[in-house]
Amino acid sequence: MPTQWSTHSVEFKGGLISNMSPLQQGINAQGSSTILQNMESDRQGGYTKIKGYQKFSSTQIPGTNEVKALKVISSGRAVVGREIDTAAVTTMQTATAKVNGATSSSTSVVLDNNSGTISVGMFVTAGGGSGLTGTVTVTAVTNQNNITLSSAQSLVDNADLTFGDLSSNDVGKTAYYYGTGTTWTHLVTAAQVGGAKNRKASFNFDGDDKTVFVDGLHYPLIYNSNGNTAEYLTSASTNINTDVEGSDLVCVFKNTGFYAKGSTILFTAPFSIDNFSAADGAGSISVGSTVTGLIVFREQLIIFTQDAVKKLVGNTSSDFSLQPITEKIGCISADSVQEFGGDVMYLAPDGLRLLSATDRIGDFALDVASDKIYKDSDDFLNSTSQFASVILREKGQYRIFAYLSSG
Repeated sequence: MPTQWSTHSVEFKGGLISNMSPLQQGINAQGSSTILQNMESDRQGGYTKIKGYQKFSSTQIPGTNEVKALKVISSGRAVVGREIDTAAVTTMQTATAKVNGATSSSTSVVLDNNSGTISVGMFVTAGGGSGLTGTVTVTAVTNQNNITLSSAQSLVDNADLTFGDLSSNDVGKTAYYYGTGTTWTHLVTAAQVGGAKNRKASFNFDGDDKTVFVDGLHYPLIYNSNGNTAEYLTSASTNINTDVEGSDLVCVFKNTGFYAKGSTILFTAPFSIDNFSAADGAGSISVGSTVTGLIVFREQLIIFTQDAVKKLVGNTSSDFSLQPITEKIGCISADSVQEFGGDVMYLAPDGLRLLSATDRIGDFALDVASDKIYKDSDDFLNSTSQFASVILREKGQYRIFAYLSSG
């Protein structure tokens, strides 16, 4: 009997599915994919190739150590933080000059043969035999040929001096830079060696767009886009609460700054990010377990721990109320938390979950979004404990990235 051929059309749709047997998938999910490598579901239907990326800057961020902070301020400006190494110190030595006339225990120095621009705050270094001793910075610049040093120096004539924003004593600390697509300009250097990955929150209380960074070690760092300035809070800052030092999560809710440190959340007075005066409305809340994530969602501050999800409702310290959502499943990566499509996506011990508000007032649903790609997601999520996530709103996508130091 001759074989009868027939045509059966299949529409390419359905996305990636890896929790079915091939037979079951072929019958019940025709058009879905078992492997998507450099391909993605298209919002207009079917699949499309993932397009490449364009570099923001052709100039590398100074140094070769880990990048610990990144904030895109606008399409043409970004702020980054990177751990300092000797390569970064060398890169940021951007000016040179010669001593024009020997000095004898003087802070005033005359220069010539200048190259680059010398600025206040730069560190000064020199080769052997110059006479330069100690850690020396530029404290005043009358002009590029006449400067004042931070300590008196006895320098030989024609000694070669180098000027830079970093010194060898800064190795291991974090330096912050801003860039506009070409070179990177130094903003500020952390006071101590170390510090973890930065988390951040943006706000505008006075007409200036600002961003606050925390790293689990230092006081918060506040960047002001007006003038490209950055400054750490300190123990001497007005209305400071020294407990905020070492915060590792930050969020702005109800025009108030919220900082998480361990199981405690400190909040500022309204319309401030640095006023911790109780008389002005600041305070603190004990959550009971280490906070692993913060996000604002539908007029509530969602607070994650490893074992629970809670919400903070209210408007000021007088009526803030902490209420449970679930005590069964929490978040294991603060950097996975994103609001996506009207829900909150976060990484739980059993995969990526969606925290969704239901029709019932105050009620939430908790669905495992990664079930359909369980095999792929399980391998991916077990590859590391360090993640980053981003929302591509024009594509309606949530993307999570795993950090592997060897990759």
